Amino acid sequence: MSITLEDAYLGAEKMFDLDGQSIKLKIKPGIADGQTLKLGGKGTAGHNGGTAGDLLLRIHVLKDPVYERKIDDLYTDIRVNLYSAVLGGKASLRTFKGTININIPKESQNGKVLRLQGLGMPKYGKTNMFGDLYVKLIIEIPTSLSEKETELFKELSELRK
Repeated sequence: MSITLEDAYLGAEKMFDLDGQSIKLKIKPGIADGQTLKLGGKGTAGHNGGTAGDLLLRIHVLKDPVYERKIDDLYTDIRVNLYSAVLGGKASLRTFKGTININIPKESQNGKVLRLQGLGMPKYGKTNMFGDLYVKLIIEIPTSLSEKETELFKELSELRK
């Protein structure tokens, strides 16, 4: 069964039909790609009318367009404007729990990775335990500068000599 990374993060209930029987599957938060779930008594009956066996379902967690998962940690990029990178500031990031504001440290370099403890994937079968979220800063250089902006950048350039 395929599920989204968000379903793997939040947990989910999925319905499916098997041999005319509707089955509800409850998936706990933090389930891993390739993990197998066992549904007792939902499998095929044995020969000569024996009791039904167990149904084994392998879970496939689909790739997410924003987050990459490595065990219980999540990785993503965030675009930050040049001014916030140089002066420090805030940037908003959508997570599976909702939107958060990230503090961008003063003088952040392109490619700097911020570790946000406890904002990664839930640890499967454990309450209130999470991996970490790693956010890589992608600094955006301004384009279409006005004459005034160009002059200010030239002044800054001269100060650094």
